[in-house]
Amino acid sequence: MPKERGIEKMGRCKICNSQATSNSVYCDNHQLAYTNIEEAYTHWRYGLDISWIEYLEKISKLRGTGEWAKEVALDILENI
Repeated sequence: MPKERGIEKMGRCKICNSQATSNSVYCDNHQLAYTNIEEAYTHWRYGLDISWIEYLEKISKLRGTGEWAKEVALDILENI
């Protein structure tokens, strides 16, 4: 990323266009959702023996999945 006076310029979240977190394509909320998605996948993977793509498809349709997590899951699926 370009730097200005020693300060790293941050980009915009690819989902909501808010200020992105440093070294991320997501804002704080979407980055937290991404982190939670990754962490939960280890449990799903071992419990249900499903792939990353199957997991993302399932959580994007679950009623209990939060809006930010759904948006992240759909973003990942669109870019695979």
